[in-house]
Amino acid sequence: MSYLNRAINLWYSDVERRRRFQVLTILIAFAYGVLNSLALDRPEKQVTWETLGVILFLTVAFTAYYCVRTEAPMVRTEFVRLREMFENRRVLEVGLVSVILLAIASFVVYVPNERVQAASLDLRLGRAIATRSLDAVSINSLAKVFNTAAAYQVSLNPRLVNAAGNRLLDESRENPNAWPAALALMSYRTTSNKELAAVSPSNCIEVPSGSGVTLYVSDSAFNGVHCAQALDHIAWTNVVFENVTVVYHGGSTVLTNVQFKNCQFNLDYSPASLELAKLLTASNSVTISLPGNLR
Repeated sequence: MSYLNRAINLWYSDVERRRRFQVLTILIAFAYGVLNSLALDRPEKQVTWETLGVILFLTVAFTAYYCVRTEAPMVRTEFVRLREMFENRRVLEVGLVSVILLAIASFVVYVPNERVQAASLDLRLGRAIATRSLDAVSINSLAKVFNTAAAYQVSLNPRLVNAAGNRLLDESRENPNAWPAALALMSYRTTSNKELAAVSPSNCIEVPSGSGVTLYVSDSAFNGVHCAQALDHIAWTNVVFENVTVVYHGGSTVLTNVQFKNCQFNLDYSPASLELAKLLTASNSVTISLPGNLR
């Protein structure tokens, strides 16, 4: 029987083998999709297309195998096949181990363990920065990683964080769409700060009007204030911000030994903000003078 006739026989006549091929293809494709979507948290669109490719590849491979295989008796009872499967212990053991490993890989990210979360986030972080250029998908992935790490107080690999910070800040200079991810990185960096000082609650300071620096604040602490503190037009010296939303609109400001812990940042996209972001992602203590509207 020719290869073409065997292929036609598989897809039009041999219902038993075709069904087995189809069931095995579905199981493998499903396992691939679950592993990549849940365990590796890869983009859904990309995983969908890859899964379709897996199905196509397996269909062609199974068809080729059917065409070139050596003919064997066509009739086998279900009992005989089941008995042979259990007799071949190695095949059964490999299958069970594969199922167990797949289940562990799929659900391990949901285990409330800091080390497990850190390893999962580090994996996603490394994969995002490994791309040749930061596209929208990679930028969005980085933002999710830093927001998750900040929310759950998870410590990421410092080397990966530094590499991501450099790439994000460089990308932000030309691509404003990368700015939210850079802000998420700054928020994460402040969660990793040690205890900075014994702070007491304080109210936000109203931003003064005018140009340049018109107000000086020193030796103060802002802890959990119920407002957003703007940095513009104020010179800050020996100040601690903790659990504060920090706002900067790109105006003149001076920061001398200013420290941030568990802060959120709302910085307007501007050259001055980029300069401030560069220091915020590199050090726990910030000293910088920004004249505003940097060119």
